Amino acid sequence: MPLRFPIRFACTATLLALPAVGQEAAPAPFRYEYRDGASGAYRLAFMSALHMDRGGTPVATLANVQLSMRFTIVKVAEDGAATLQHECTGVNMTVEHPMAGTIELDSANADSAEDAGMFTGVLELIGQKMSMQVDATGRCSEVSIPDRANEALAMTGIQLDVALAQLTAPLPATAIEVGAHWTTAQEETVGQGGRVPVSVANELRTHTGSTLTIEQRLQLDLDEVPMEATVKHATATLEVDLTEGVPRTVRRRVELDLTAEQQGLKIQSSREMVLSRIL
Repeated sequence: MPLRFPIRFACTATLLALPAVGQEAAPAPFRYEYRDGASGAYRLAFMSALHMDRGGTPVATLANVQLSMRFTIVKVAEDGAATLQHECTGVNMTVEHPMAGTIELDSANADSAEDAGMFTGVLELIGQKMSMQVDATGRCSEVSIPDRANEALAMTGIQLDVALAQLTAPLPATAIEVGAHWTTAQEETVGQGGRVPVSVANELRTHTGSTLTIEQRLQLDLDEVPMEATVKHATATLEVDLTEGVPRTVRRRVELDLTAEQQGLKIQSSREMVLSRIL
């Protein structure tokens, strides 16, 4: 039974004044132009580092997970909304774990699974299909992922429904120009599976033809995190083509400091997600 995740979303922007009689009409708002049946390939990379210090004893877990993915726009509605299907076609992973040592896993090499230990389940991701619903503004309202796909990456701390929703670049309902700002909402993964809401401050940096570059500053709501938490860095940059279903590039980085003084525990956490289209 696939898991269905409703996506929190809000989008606000400054309204543009209506033109007076005789003035040139304001430009139309940007909208995605999804094409039924369009498809493509991309690589999705996750790099994470978790440094823990409990009472002066430091340990570190480092992970580099590379997913080969394909997407297909399987349906476009009359209002421009679309259903996108994502499928994992390959996995390449390196993990440095304080107890398991260095583990390397490559789905193209069957022998690598023999030494993958507790990470062997990541291979269950191959062939799994995931769907997402987006409207013409790019707003993602739902991500549906098979249980096995989410479970496959559980040991790495990656939650695919959260990651796929972060690949969207929602646009405001009103027309905007380079330099415009607007606010949207997302979620972010903290620790091994925890989720927190994120307020995203967007800025349109460039516009060439149907291609936009958007920079994002991420404000994480850490009130519910059961540790003292400080955000050191939280930004993202996306390059999107309005005629395609997946961005050309995405680079997202979040760094946190977490402290539990009573347990004598200090954690430094960094996560980076990079998407690159194969054109």
